[in-house]
Amino acid sequence: MELHRTLYEGCPGAERALRPGLFTDTHAFRFTGAPAWMKVQSVSFPGIGATAARVISSGHEIELTERERLTLLFPRSGALDIETSQGRRAAHGGQPILCAPEHRITRAGATPEAGYDALVLVVPPAALGVSDAQGAVLACERRAGAGDPLHSIGAYLRFLFDDLTGPRSLLTGPRAIATAERLLVDMLREAMPCGPDPSEGAGASDRMIVARAEDFLRHCDVSSARLSDVAEAAGVGLRRLQQAFRAVRRQTPREQLVALRLTLARRKLLDTAEPGSVTVIALDCGFAHLGRFAASYRATYGESPSATLRARIGRGLPRHPEPFPVFPSTPE
Repeated sequence: MELHRTLYEGCPGAERALRPGLFTDTHAFRFTGAPAWMKVQSVSFPGIGATAARVISSGHEIELTERERLTLLFPRSGALDIETSQGRRAAHGGQPILCAPEHRITRAGATPEAGYDALVLVVPPAALGVSDAQGAVLACERRAGAGDPLHSIGAYLRFLFDDLTGPRSLLTGPRAIATAERLLVDMLREAMPCGPDPSEGAGASDRMIVARAEDFLRHCDVSSARLSDVAEAAGVGLRRLQQAFRAVRRQTPREQLVALRLTLARRKLLDTAEPGSVTVIALDCGFAHLGRFAASYRATYGESPSATLRARIGRGLPRHPEPFPVFPSTPE
């Protein structure tokens, strides 16, 4: 997962920032605010063929055709007005819009204070199990409101871009990147009315067990939690807990507990300025075997715990924000 930054000042060539990786065809583009400028940050998810972007501008209008993929737009400041063959739709800060593959004209209006600032996600319907893209859009429009799961996707994209543009990203290393992509897929599948159950093949009892276990893990001290505690909270034995996690999450409860402890350890390493504290932090986070801790940490984040600590001390990095919750939603 790599962040790409592009800055355009003035009109010539600005539409190149929005094609071809973001949209299939861009037919016309013009700025509507002065001075004319645009900033685009994008990140790709090759596993599902999706691209996310943060688009900031002085205001613009773009005519485009997206032939195959669904488009999710989340304006953070400013307003959106989208014109398609189905009619016109509008949204302002905090309101998501889901667009089917289609020809459309998008007008992005800027505010005097913050300009236009929006998050965009373009994703193939097939990756989400959606066979009727237009039907999914209509169903999302009918249920629009504060409880719409599309809002959670917008919050997750904000986390991704805030993390990737921060001084010390948590999203380094193949495991962290794969986890971020899996979480995005799970959230999208839950949000799509025509999408399949993300835990396809798992029974209702499996999902209930995992939901109880993860609720316990959200609120407990993961550094001292034991698998027997998790099983007790879920109301089952250890063997049944293992079966449920394999069916729903395709991982063991121990793997999830270790992942939570690694997240806690990284946060502590980024927040401390005390030299020689890797051992203390590892023990505080529940890792009794320091060699295994170091190996798991490197595999997840692409660097050793001591390297994280040295960078934190040497560069005087600011405290890192709380990471986004690692649990995808478990359907009822």
